[in-house]
Order: sequence, then structure tokens, then C-alpha cells
Amino acid sequence: MSGSRGVILIVEDDESTADLIADLVEEEGFSVSRAGGGLEAIEAFARDRPVAVFLDWVLPDIPGIEACRSLRALDRVVPIIFVSGRDDEASTIRGLDAGADDYLAKPVRIRELIARLEAHIRKVGVLTERKEAEADAEQERKKRFGEVEVDFAARQVSVDGQPLNLAPLEFSLLEYLARNAGVAVSRDQIMREVYGFAAEISTERVDQLVRRLRTKLGDGPHRGGVLVAVPGYGYRLEQGSSQPA
Repeated sequence: MSGSRGVILIVEDDESTADLIADLVEEEGFSVSRAGGGLEAIEAFARDRPVAVFLDWVLPDIPGIEACRSLRALDRVVPIIFVSGRDDEASTIRGLDAGADDYLAKPVRIRELIARLEAHIRKVGVLTERKEAEADAEQERKKRFGEVEVDFAARQVSVDGQPLNLAPLEFSLLEYLARNAGVAVSRDQIMREVYGFAAEISTERVDQLVRRLRTKLGDGPHRGGVLVAVPGYGYRLEQGSSQPA
């Protein structure tokens, strides 16, 4: 198989058991990394970045339970599944307490081993998707321009980490420009989207509002300078995070 689904690390000093598990996971589309001891497993884990680990309890150098703790310290998410000759409750509890996600007793039941592997990988996938969604939501909620940070949900603005008191219309202007960062917006667009006026009236009101906002943001390219005029057209909020002059 191509191993396109990722690497499974098999930590097992018994070659026949390691061969059996390797054959099974390769049939499911994974590639295999093998380690005969706990210290070798730690090196392989850091090197190969596996999507899951099968770990024996008894290893020739360090106990499997110590290897489990070390692997878990390297990564809090990757599933670690003990495959052990110990079939007692106390060992199972100790293994799970050490950071393992599951515990299987030898001799392994082939279908169960694969089913448990797939279940843990699905769980990790769900957690990863959830974290990515939360990160995307946080990025959508907040945007930063130089030293200016805009929190859309809280309707708050800070400069150099200090809260900035904006009038509702000033915040609405900054929000509109921030959501269209890097794009030049005309005075007429600002009139419609910020003020809510559809009729043609003097755009001097827009210029006055922009001046008030820039004054509150402060001087310098890292503050008010992120809001630039587009001659004869309107304004643009710079996307880049400019550094203080």
C-alpha cells in the first residue's frame, strides 16, 4: 500500500507480533515505522510524526509505561494503544493513567485492533477539525493592523494593547474598513454601509469621521497610518502589520 493515510509507529520487540500488526495496518493504507524499544520509539516518534502508536508493555530497555509517558509528553493528541500480554485490570488502568488512549491484550483480535485504530483516528480528526474551526472563528472575530486590534464580536478596539474608546459610528467605520482590508472603498460606499444613507449627500461627513478615527488611533505608521486616503476616491485600511517608525 502507498501509506497515504499516514505512519503507524509499532513499538514491539517481538518480530512476529510486529509483523502481524504491520501487515494489518498496511492493508488499511498506512505506512509503518517500527521500534524495538522505548528509547528507539521516542526517536522514531519525533522523526516520523505518526498518526497513531501501538505500544508493547514489556520492552528491552525501558518499561512500556515509561515510554508511553514520554510519547504523551511529546504529543497530547496522537492515539497511543497498548498491545500487551498483560490482561489484568490493574495493568489496563495503569496504562490508561500513563496517557494511553486504549489497551488491547494479546493475542490481538485482528478486526478489533483495526476497528479501535480507526475509531481513535476518527476522534483525532474530529478534534482537529474542531480546533481549526475555533481558530477560524477567532480569526474572523478579531483582526490586527499594526498595533491596532479590532474585536468585532465585542465591538472593542485596542492600540498597543490599551482599550480605545470609540463612538458607535467611529467603530462602525473601522469595522467596515477592517472587513474590507486592503480594498479601496469609496466615500459613497461608506455613506451607504456605515451611515446607512442611500441618498446622495455631502461626503464631507465621511472625511470628518475618518479624521476623528485617525486622531483616536494615533500618529505613526503603526497606528493611524494603517488608514490611508485614496485620492479622489475614498479610503483603504492596510492589511500588513506595519512596525513602529
